[in-house]
This record gives sequence, structure tokens and C-alpha cells, in this order.
Amino acid sequence: MSVHHVNEIAQSECAFGTHPRVKYRLHNQFLNLG
Repeated sequence: MSVHHVNEIAQSECAFGTHPRVKYRLHNQFLNLG
């Protein structure tokens, strides 16, 4: 699991007060800056 997902889990725990129930995340696009 990459750092990106660990940070999302931490944000969810703070926002909802519980560990998220999602086991898998799916990304369908990338954000390109530049």
C-alpha cells in the first residue's frame, strides 16, 4: 500500500472516528500538473 492510501485512511479515521470499511480503492485517472 502506498503512502497516498495510508494518508487517506488517516483522514477518514479523523473525519468519521472509525477505521474505513473499504478494502480496495480504484483510481481511474491521473492528475497531470505542468
